[in-house]
Amino acid sequence: MKKSQFRASLLAASALSISIASQLHAAAFVSTAAGGVWEDSASWTAALGFPDTFGNDSAQITGGATIVYDDFNADGSGGVTTPATPFTIALSIVPGGLSVANGNSIVIDGASTFLQSGIQHEIRIGEGAGFQSAGAIQSGTGTLTIDDGTFLSGTAVGVAVGGDIDSNAVNGTGSGTVNLKKGVFIMEVANFPAAGDPANLGVGIEGATGVFNVGDGVGAAGEAILDL
Repeated sequence: MKKSQFRASLLAASALSISIASQLHAAAFVSTAAGGVWEDSASWTAALGFPDTFGNDSAQITGGATIVYDDFNADGSGGVTTPATPFTIALSIVPGGLSVANGNSIVIDGASTFLQSGIQHEIRIGEGAGFQSAGAIQSGTGTLTIDDGTFLSGTAVGVAVGGDIDSNAVNGTGSGTVNLKKGVFIMEVANFPAAGDPANLGVGIEGATGVFNVGDGVGAAGEAILDL
């Protein structure tokens, strides 16, 4: 085979790989201005279901909307396909807490708000789970970016930035990042295990890696607030 033909074949294969990869992740779900419940398709502009940020979806909460992650359809979870975690196993509750993995992201901008309500599941940004889809090991990388808005842990028992359900690097160790550029990130009272107990914030737990960036280096002082 001529060198030019070999190079062309490599380029074609590379283009095919990129094309296939781009099809795995659709465009991000974008909230309506009215907002609503995460698991309600009416809360998103496409009105075609809701984002599964553990699977193949990213989400943008924008336009001043408030999106609430709760048990909308009374099945015990918030809708995302996160598998069982040590917390859900210990309490014998169904899985389905908010998790961002597989290279997905959540962006909060336009003075918008995210809140968890009514369920205690952990919120996990960057989740290694060893989950295999079509024979492929799922990436544990996930990102939350607050460009302009508010993140409230609400009733969540905690927030993990970089966690690993499987705790096995071979099966997709988690890698989580939070970018708090402008707005507020508040860890609220979880009332677990006792009334009045605060929610816990963990960065890089269960053998995973986590990064929590506060500020973007260009905004005014006090624009990015982490409230523990």
